[in-house]
Amino acid sequence: MISSTNPAFLHKMVFSGIRMNNEAMEAYENFKSPHSSISFLTFKFTDDFGEIIVANQGNKHHSETRADQDINTEKSYNEFVQALSLMKESAYGVCHLHHKTIFVSWLPEGCSAKQKMFLASSQEGVVNSMGSYISKRLRASSIADLEMEDILPVLNKGNVGRVFA
Repeated sequence: MISSTNPAFLHKMVFSGIRMNNEAMEAYENFKSPHSSISFLTFKFTDDFGEIIVANQGNKHHSETRADQDINTEKSYNEFVQALSLMKESAYGVCHLHHKTIFVSWLPEGCSAKQKMFLASSQEGVVNSMGSYISKRLRASSIADLEMEDILPVLNKGNVGRVFA
C-alpha cells in the first residue's frame, strides 16, 4: 500500500508540489504488471490542481497469438488516443504499444495558461515517479500528433519528431 506518510512515497511528489494520489500510483503499479488487465491510463488534475488522479482506464483485449497481441495492442492504443481526444484539459497518459510504454503529455488547443503551467511544472516529477518503465515520452495537442504511422517509426528509431527526452 502506498501512503503519503511513507518516505518512499514522498519522492512521488512532483516539482510543482502536486502529487499523484494513492489511487493513481496504485493504478500505475498495476498497469506495469505483466499480468495486468489495464492497457492504458490517463491522468488529470483535480479541479483545485492539488493532485493528479486517474481519469480513464482501458482494458486489454484478449490475445491468443503474438499476431493477435500486436493487433489488440494497436486497438488499445487507438482507444487510448480516443480517450485523450475527449479530454479538454491538460493531462498525462501511459499506454503499451508494440512492447514499449509510451508516456504522453496532453495539452489540447484552448487550455488555459494555468493548465499549461501546471502541466509543464509537474511533468518531470510525474515521469520520475513512474521510474524507468517509460520507453518513450511524447507531447501532443491533437490526435494528429498521435497518428499510428507517425508513432511507430519513433518507437523503432529513437527520439525524433514530437518525442522529447
